[in-house]
Amino acid sequence: MTDATPEEFPDTGAVSPETLGGTPVTLHLFVADTDATYRRALDAGASALMPPADAFWGDRYPQIIDPSGHRWSMSTRREDLSGDGMAERGDRWRQERGNPTSPGEVPGTMAEGKQ
Repeated sequence: MTDATPEEFPDTGAVSPETLGGTPVTLHLFVADTDATYRRALDAGASALMPPADAFWGDRYPQIIDPSGHRWSMSTRREDLSGDGMAERGDRWRQERGNPTSPGEVPGTMAEGKQ
C-alpha cells in the first residue's frame, strides 16, 4: 500500500469508488504480518471496516477502506485446514453469529453499524 491517492480524470472515466458511491470490489493482499500492515494502513489514512481477527478458514484477516474508497482485505496464514475442518469451523462461526447471509449482518462490522 502506498500513501499516494491517484487523481481522478472524469473525462476518461478514471474516478474513485467514493465518486461512484462505493465499490463492489475488495482487493486482497497476502502479507507477512497482518496486524502491522493493518496498523500502517490506518496510520496512512485508511478507515477500519473489520479489525484483525483469526478467521475460521485459518487466516488472520481484517478489512479497511482507503481514502479513495477502495476496500482492502489482507491475510496471513495461521494454519492449514482440511476441507472438512474448514466447513466445520465455518458452520460453527455462522451459528455463533446468528447465521448471517451477508457481510452487513456480521456483528462488529462497519456495515452492521458497529466497530
